[in-house]
Amino acid sequence: MSDKKLKSPELRSGSSSQKKHPRIKVKVIVHEADEGGFWAEVPALPGCFTQGETRAELLANLRDAVEGCLLAGSGLPPTQQGMEEEIEL
Repeated sequence: MSDKKLKSPELRSGSSSQKKHPRIKVKVIVHEADEGGFWAEVPALPGCFTQGETRAELLANLRDAVEGCLLAGSGLPPTQQGMEEEIEL
């Protein structure tokens, strides 16, 4: 047996084994903008949309837009039957 310990892929790449933010998958609709670049909307989050000159910029902006929409909440008052809670996905 070797004395060397195998490292997980996260440790080999130098990243932390703990995630900074939980990961979720969200469906988006990507459109080519008439003036160039792209814009996208998130059907599950009405009013959540963004744009970018490149697909890479669009994806970065989408992460920020979705996070902002989720952090903002619905803006509706809690119902009498339930309470608003924050959960991690």
